Amino acid sequence: MFAQKTVLRLPAISSLVAMLATALVVSVVAAAVSEPAKTSAAAKAADLAAAAEDLVKSLETTVSNATSFKQGEEEVERKGYVIALLANGVSESEGDAKWKARALAVRDAALGLAKSKGQPAADKALKDIKALFGGGDAGKGEAKKYLDVSELKYVMKEVNERNKPMTKNLRGTNFARSKESIARDAQVWALLAAVARADTKSAQQAKKPQADFERYSDEFFTGAKSLAAAAGKGDQNAASDALKAIRKACADCHAVFRPDIE
Repeated sequence: MFAQKTVLRLPAISSLVAMLATALVVSVVAAAVSEPAKTSAAAKAADLAAAAEDLVKSLETTVSNATSFKQGEEEVERKGYVIALLANGVSESEGDAKWKARALAVRDAALGLAKSKGQPAADKALKDIKALFGGGDAGKGEAKKYLDVSELKYVMKEVNERNKPMTKNLRGTNFARSKESIARDAQVWALLAAVARADTKSAQQAKKPQADFERYSDEFFTGAKSLAAAAGKGDQNAASDALKAIRKACADCHAVFRPDIE
């Protein structure tokens, strides 16, 4: 209908430079994704230990009486399993932690916490864990695979649980005062990504290649490691970019595999 000529407009030099820079960043990120997620490489033992201690502290009020326990029973179960996973991570990760020698005993006590059927049992299990944090003798414990310590659904629940505070902490001026929390949550995410990588049921149920599931786990792991590093350096833009990469990996994975998050 219209006889107007179409004019091809080339981007300005500054735009071309920006496009090339973006392409370079994408290439670098893509190359970093190829490294398989490993639980032993998620974080230093001391950082995982600190994350476990935070969870224990957060449960003190919940297990202190029957009423609060009944209201928070699901929280106790979830956090118990996560403490167990973190303790398993402490036992095999690089670096020292004050209770690394007792990490497997902490794991087993945390499993007792997760499986407790009433407030007295939960309170005792939490006190046992805190005692192990403080010292004393304990059995070495047997080595266990992470997905024998906890089902995948608790892994996925904890990933989701840390998403909301992560979003808040990365926003605006919150970042400067929340860098430690961001780094810690990102390190926990890295461990959980590596734990999830070993799952084979999701690929079997979806009738999709296991390699694809592992690739998404690797992308999540890499993003989480990048996020922790960016928070440590105080680089808010890099941290935000890493969170976007994490969310893309999760969305892409769930679009195909839908791991059980109940």
